[in-house]
Amino acid sequence: MRHGHIIIFVFFVLLFTAGVIYMARRTAFCFSVSHIVTTTVFVLLFLSVIAALSSNSYVKGDAPVSHVSTLYCCYMAGFMLYLLIVTSIVHVCSLPFNITPIAQGITTYAITILAFLFSIYSTSHVVINHVNIPFPKISRDVRIAHLSDIHIGHFRGETWLNSIVRKVNAEHPDIVVITGDLYESFYNLSIEKIRPLTKLNVPVLFVSGNHDSYVNLPRIKTMVKEAGLTLLDNETTVLNGVQFVGLAYNAEPDTLTKLNIDRSLPSVLLYHYPKGVPVANTLGISLVLSGHTHAGQFFPLTLINHFAFQYNSGLHRYPEDDTTNRYTYIYTSDGVGTTGPPLRFGTFAEIPIITLKASK
Repeated sequence: MRHGHIIIFVFFVLLFTAGVIYMARRTAFCFSVSHIVTTTVFVLLFLSVIAALSSNSYVKGDAPVSHVSTLYCCYMAGFMLYLLIVTSIVHVCSLPFNITPIAQGITTYAITILAFLFSIYSTSHVVINHVNIPFPKISRDVRIAHLSDIHIGHFRGETWLNSIVRKVNAEHPDIVVITGDLYESFYNLSIEKIRPLTKLNVPVLFVSGNHDSYVNLPRIKTMVKEAGLTLLDNETTVLNGVQFVGLAYNAEPDTLTKLNIDRSLPSVLLYHYPKGVPVANTLGISLVLSGHTHAGQFFPLTLINHFAFQYNSGLHRYPEDDTTNRYTYIYTSDGVGTTGPPLRFGTFAEIPIITLKASK
């Protein structure tokens, strides 16, 4: 498995190296500058990004120099990706027309810069999505604020989380659930950074995500409990007449069959990965709340994600046909934070407000 990851990494490095050389040659052509100079500059920028990635400063680095290295690496990687995409599009679109090289160059960099700035804005523009789901066996509506993929680390801390908490409190939920990836790096890894969660006026449930394990899962679990959150890794609890079932990030859906689930109660499954819906359905679980995908976060991953995840984003129902009266809904949040380059294009940060509607 490890050798496979190395092969994939080398493949993408070679692929992007070819892309970097292509961008350099197009820049030289458009602005009538030396191919050698532009290629040297672009290759050095690319190698600096690779060096920063290889240093593992994104996750493990907590020193100021690691923080600066991570900021540079992520923003530069995102900008170069956008530049490669826009360069290719402008090049292809210019072929049927007699567009001067300088016009192509100016257009390419202008669109790239605008797209890059818009992507930065999109990460801070939080959308509140209200979703109503018919729910059996409850006598009154239950309102759930769903936070996922917060990613406290190099790009987010206490001040940002305070703003999220204010938005959640303004929605007056009955319960708040956090479906994994609370932290993403050793930088800002302290209980002080999640103190704002104590200002939530209702119970808060937490299940772990893969990034929590990359950092330090035992420590994060301890901080979560100290902050007054309820940890639900492979456990259940009942709130407002609803049974909440939590699966840890590394638990397979079949683990549900080993938990003490009361099938007479209306149930909601909290699971970082958007999977396991058929198993949940057999156990009478009516709703699954997940995250992880970020809906691809930015183009072109927004397109690829639709093939990678069956439940990539938003609300889905299982089964999709009308062959049964026992349905399980799944809502996959696009996440309120980001991972890797702190950019969003084609998605926005979101806080789903899920209202479980009492059946008549």
